[in-house]
Amino acid sequence: MPIHVTTSTTQSLSNKTFVDRVSTTGVVYASSGNSNQWSSTYSSVYATSATWDSTYTSLNTNSAKYDSVYTSVNTNSAKYDSVYTSVNINSAKYDSAYTTTNAESANWDSTYNTVYTASGSWAAQTLSFNENTAILSITNGNTVSLSALSGGGSSSPGSETDPLFTTWAQANSAKYESTYTTVTGKLILGQLGIAINGGSINGAGSVITTGTKQLLRVPYDCTITSWEIVINPPGEITMGIFKSTYDTFPTSLSITGYGPPQCGQTVESVFYPEARGRSESPGGNGWNTTLTAGEYLEFRVTSVTTATAACLTLTTRR
Repeated sequence: MPIHVTTSTTQSLSNKTFVDRVSTTGVVYASSGNSNQWSSTYSSVYATSATWDSTYTSLNTNSAKYDSVYTSVNTNSAKYDSVYTSVNINSAKYDSAYTTTNAESANWDSTYNTVYTASGSWAAQTLSFNENTAILSITNGNTVSLSALSGGGSSSPGSETDPLFTTWAQANSAKYESTYTTVTGKLILGQLGIAINGGSINGAGSVITTGTKQLLRVPYDCTITSWEIVINPPGEITMGIFKSTYDTFPTSLSITGYGPPQCGQTVESVFYPEARGRSESPGGNGWNTTLTAGEYLEFRVTSVTTATAACLTLTTRR
């Protein structure tokens, strides 16, 4: 039989066992709570229990990663303070960097357009060097005087202006080391030659005799760019220059073509004495102007009158 409990019920219900329903219009209390709490717990469980399975599945799937995440965080968290410090120190520059970029970026498109338009002709330029005039020229018509760039001096191939030019080239050439190596490797001047003394350089003594006067070993690869000869007293001299390799010596071949070093001349058996002679383009007279390191040069006097002393100088470029 159901028992209905109201606020007016006074009989003690202690130690009573109910086998049917108990209803009440008030709050039922127990040692660990009351019926009001039971209702809210029911409502909460009823509303959220539908997600428990998916929550369990998610936790069951991902919880295996918790240890590795913990390990990673534990390992790297020591860097967090240093990262914060670095960002805190440098972030003050962010605004100025933004301002600079914002101000300058407006030029980027115009610069790109200019470079894009002009760069097509860059590869077409050709640089050439005239050894006789010491002039650099570019295919677009521009020219540069090496003697002017070196701070002065003659443009003659025999003039020793290379040390100054080397300094300029090293400081200004676009490719620095490679250009410097190439330029200095091609423009170093040198001299090879002999002095012959038949008796005295002041004009006294014996006249120079014909024949071989000296052998000379070529010290480096080079090209003969000019020659000059002086004699004393004035008269006439013609010299031949022959070369051979170490393996073919003493067999040698002439390198002077049809314009050997000489001074003085004979026209219709009339002798015109001279004291000096020069050629700045021996290659135009059939010379073999290329010399290789280790070759031997043989200097011969083929004809001579009057001269008791002579000096022959070959200017080289390497």
